[in-house]
Amino acid sequence: MIPAEDIVEHTSTSPAAAAKLHSLEIKDLLRDGHFIKTILLIGVPAKAVLTGVVLFAVPLMLSEMAFAKEDIGQITMIYAGCVIISSAIAGHLADRLRTSRQFLVWGGLMTAAGLVIMSFSGNEAVALSSNAMLIRTALVVIGAAVVGMAHGLINAPIITHITDTSVAQRIGEVPTAATYRLLERAGHMLGPIVLAQFFLVFGTSPIVLGWLGIGMIALTLAFHFAEPEQTKPVHKEEFA
Repeated sequence: MIPAEDIVEHTSTSPAAAAKLHSLEIKDLLRDGHFIKTILLIGVPAKAVLTGVVLFAVPLMLSEMAFAKEDIGQITMIYAGCVIISSAIAGHLADRLRTSRQFLVWGGLMTAAGLVIMSFSGNEAVALSSNAMLIRTALVVIGAAVVGMAHGLINAPIITHITDTSVAQRIGEVPTAATYRLLERAGHMLGPIVLAQFFLVFGTSPIVLGWLGIGMIALTLAFHFAEPEQTKPVHKEEFA
């Protein structure tokens, strides 16, 4: 079914040359203020919350609260479902508002709000309530849903944000996005490590999530005031 065509052989870049080029791209990006602020203040913290809180801390805390394993898994899937729903909504709004920075700020603040909501499940007044399990379940479910919605506002818009920078126009949007995806994996690794240290010091208490939420607010506000608004239009297909 494939039509016959003349095959033209192209000279491929050697692995050493490709590695050198990739190294130069990373160095250029790490010297760009917009890229550094975006990845350190929004990108890495968001990934750290995903692995450190949603996938590591929350299951441990719910297990200590006597939640069934099936319920813990369902709460985790609530997060994933909200990410999908939020991403679809973000695509429509981004085309109308034509901004990626605004989505990142709201995503960071909503992440903080979700963490604070979940932290209330460890409140003493809730623990002493006659409906303690019901209240805890509601707080954790709402908090996980809010964090999921927040990450849906971050995942795609953050790629658009960094590819609109001057360094991305210089070295190319594809290498910039690929390098960002590589570097943001630091958040995946740091999340469980940081949460584990908090648990060693303060115990596996949901209150720890509240302090993390406050930290997320500080990082988001720092990004809001340090990173200028992007003027390049955001296209709907970039959020697909």
